[in-house]
Amino acid sequence: VERAIGLLKSGLEQYPSSSIGWTYLAEAYLKAGRIEDAKSALGRALDIDPTNGIANRGMAQIAMYQKSEKDEERYLARAAKSLPNDPWIAQRYQLAKEKGNPKDGIARREQTRREAPENLENLVFLARLYGDPKVADYDRASEAYREALALAKDDLDLAREFAVFLGSEEVNRPAQGEELLKNLINAAEGDLPKKALLLIYLGQFYEGQRVLATAERHFRMAVSFDPSVRILLLAAEFCSRTNRLRDALEYYERALQQMEQDP
Repeated sequence: VERAIGLLKSGLEQYPSSSIGWTYLAEAYLKAGRIEDAKSALGRALDIDPTNGIANRGMAQIAMYQKSEKDEERYLARAAKSLPNDPWIAQRYQLAKEKGNPKDGIARREQTRREAPENLENLVFLARLYGDPKVADYDRASEAYREALALAKDDLDLAREFAVFLGSEEVNRPAQGEELLKNLINAAEGDLPKKALLLIYLGQFYEGQRVLATAERHFRMAVSFDPSVRILLLAAEFCSRTNRLRDALEYYERALQQMEQDP
């Protein structure tokens, strides 16, 4: 991915007014986990062409990831004008409708669950609806999450989402979230990149629980197992968020050195 980023940046030096070129660069940044760089590249793409549907959709996706509902709504509306048949956009509008009336959404998704019990996407959205504060049925939410994880044992992002749900103040089951991630770490013993990413997720979980010393220890362990650009940047972002600025600078410098070695 870093090599692709280097090639795209070289191309944009020659054609800096290519909106689609900046969009491709943003997609490469997203694959590398470099969210802020992707956001900046998409901003350049939209400065050149505000009607770029793919760039607007990318901004909406980042806004969703960063939990910025107003930005997601704004970019989603722009993207829909250029990409009226895009499945992801249609899905986000459907989810917004369900969020407004989660009980109706649950009825619809429970029907899909009966008809297609192995529909992973439906199970995840059903879990989120049960976890909605308007419903607050945390036992059924946990049940749906566990069914989803049974279908997607290697979906680490789903495992993280479930752990964060368990550790939230409303659900208040942090021991279960911690156990979930620890079990996955133990099962990934021979896969160091996977183990490192799970250690990052467990560190983020502890950060959410405001156990910062334990969180820091897990970020450091992750870097020791896999000092890749992605892991280094995630560790740097944690250090920046928690005012460990010297450590953040060290991680950023190491990540830059990695990028220069593999342009």
